[in-house]
Amino acid sequence: MFSNKRHIDIDGEGWSWTEGDDDANVSAIVTFPDASRWLCHFYTLKNIQTIREDTLSLSNRKYMWAANPLIIVDTISREHIEEVVDESIQSGTFHMLFEYFGEASELERKELPVGFLNDDARINPEIVMRQIGRVRQLLEQSSDAVRETVKHLLFAEHDSFMESHTLQFIVTLEDNGIITMMEKGKGQELRDKWARLFARGMDISARMEIHMEQYLWHLFSYEKLPCLMNEDAEKAFHELEKRECYIFYQGREQVLFVPDGTKLTADILRREQDVYVVDSSFEWTYVNTHESDLGPYFYHRKQ
Repeated sequence: MFSNKRHIDIDGEGWSWTEGDDDANVSAIVTFPDASRWLCHFYTLKNIQTIREDTLSLSNRKYMWAANPLIIVDTISREHIEEVVDESIQSGTFHMLFEYFGEASELERKELPVGFLNDDARINPEIVMRQIGRVRQLLEQSSDAVRETVKHLLFAEHDSFMESHTLQFIVTLEDNGIITMMEKGKGQELRDKWARLFARGMDISARMEIHMEQYLWHLFSYEKLPCLMNEDAEKAFHELEKRECYIFYQGREQVLFVPDGTKLTADILRREQDVYVVDSSFEWTYVNTHESDLGPYFYHRKQ
């Protein structure tokens, strides 16, 4: 079901834990030649006890939280994790231990060994059918509206669906006197440039540790880059002299170019989720997330 050819990234390797560490937890991402990535977290028994003791020292909470999916081991080592991966592939249990984590981004592909990826490879149909079975069970307990939305997402062209949302936002911008031009197929390019410039100095493992491959704004929520937040971010964005700027999203390939951002405000962007605004030279960025208690964020290189 899974290829024996695999690449394993372990967060913090070489600096946040040492081989044979018996009090640590790490996240491991396995990438296959089809560019699919699979995630699992490894906790040692001693680390679980440490976390439990820390929890009790801070509160009387009768439970503790751990990442999922989870494998408990005696010690953390690359050799041990590789054994778990290889044995589960051979026994056909890999899909039970690891969770699908999406397709490798352009940035992550560059970190893989030359020739590792197979452009013609596709995820095994059996794996896809397993996931569909789970979705079907959830849909049986969902409303008609949710089922119709999922049907549209599954059977409509993804880019067309996202493009329709972008076009709706363009109308909103125009209603506020903001002229925009949509550029298709440029989203990944700007996301890569955003990560390269604002997360300068962070290697791939450090970025993976805060899950920047999921959301670039984790750079701010994990406090890896000092920034303004919430009302302070909105105020700074409002007072900023905005000229040429780009608006792009975490999961869309459509990019909006704004020749004059003078009238662009936080209020206009408030309903947009996981949206990034940058000036044409990437000196500053304003980010609105999908989480009500995280963001918005504003960062300026000169602040």
